[in-house]
Amino acid sequence: MWISGLPNWNPWNTRDFDLQVSTNGTAWSTVATVRGNTANVTTHTFTPVTARYVRLNVLTPTNDSDTAARIFELEVYPN
Repeated sequence: MWISGLPNWNPWNTRDFDLQVSTNGTAWSTVATVRGNTANVTTHTFTPVTARYVRLNVLTPTNDSDTAARIFELEVYPN
């Protein structure tokens, strides 16, 4: 998984989030957990899983008081 914001967005880089997968869109499993992120671009590797749906569950959108999450790009690659 690769997530990108725009350059020089800190402290607006997405801080706390989980990447979750599902085969049916109802039952979700967390495959990557990120806390305290300050990086503009992040890469997360996890054990391959079978899934039809992927969601990014943002828990804390930024490193300041801003309440908007800013995701420029989310890429998920097959195994």
